Formats: sequence, structure tokens, C-alpha cells
Amino acid sequence: MEKEALKAVVEGRVIKVVFEPSGEVLWLVYGRKFKNLYIVIPGLYCSCKGFTMNVILRRISKYCYHIRARDIAEEKGVYVERRLKDRDKPAFLRKIFSKMLTT
Repeated sequence: MEKEALKAVVEGRVIKVVFEPSGEVLWLVYGRKFKNLYIVIPGLYCSCKGFTMNVILRRISKYCYHIRARDIAEEKGVYVERRLKDRDKPAFLRKIFSKMLTT
């Protein structure tokens, strides 16, 4: 899992979205080959299937590699940062959820 997390960081698949002026932060992590996009709530949740299966249902892990990638990216300051206006948040979230539902 650590190897996959590091690879995600190195490949620039961790994105920090900062909404302004509220300062609210949303973390996103792309899966392998930028195919799927996942929402990560640090230390708590990831929208990937692996999190649902291995953390919530099977309880064989405490987190998925996307959560670990986000942690590493923040520790090292290596992530893509996007800044958006608060007023653009609803449209941005619709786009994100739409993308998640179609993949």
C-alpha cells in the first residue's frame, strides 16, 4: 500500500482544492492512470471501492492507499493545488460526483 501511495504522490494524482474566501479544503486523489477520481476526507474516509470493502466491511485495513497518498502529499507539500471561489463549489461538486458516477 505504501508503494502505491508514493506512486500516486510522485505522479501528481493528489489534488487539494481550496475554496475562497471560506478556506474550505477538499482533497481528491486520482486512481491509477488518472482513470477514477476519489474524494478523501483525511484520516476518515475515501470514496473508493477498496475503502468500502477492506476498511468498512472486511475490516482488514485501517485505510486505503488514496488516504495514505493524501497524507504523504500533505506532509511533503507535494500536491496539485486548485483555488476556486466559494460560489463555484456547487457546480464543481456536481461535476466531481457526475464523474464518479459514470466511471
